[in-house]
Amino acid sequence: MHTAVSDCANCPKTVVQAAAKLVKVALGVGLVDAETLKERDATCGACPHLLPGAVRMLRKCELCGCFIGAKTRLAEERCPDQPPRWEALAQNK
Repeated sequence: MHTAVSDCANCPKTVVQAAAKLVKVALGVGLVDAETLKERDATCGACPHLLPGAVRMLRKCELCGCFIGAKTRLAEERCPDQPPRWEALAQNK
């Protein structure tokens, strides 16, 4: 199903934000440690708001639309659920 243009006023902003997150992950900027990543992945994997994807990096959050493979790796990100299932961390890299 296609989204109507009027329903997608924030689409350009969302695309730019998603691209910036993917670039940070690719460059290794502001990433969490392996233990935190494992905890976030497990939490998201059990979440009812997780949309399935063919591969891990393409799974998305139903609440914010972010790709979980990138979102869980970035220290500055937090779960959008209320209350959040995991919080943002101080950037350590």
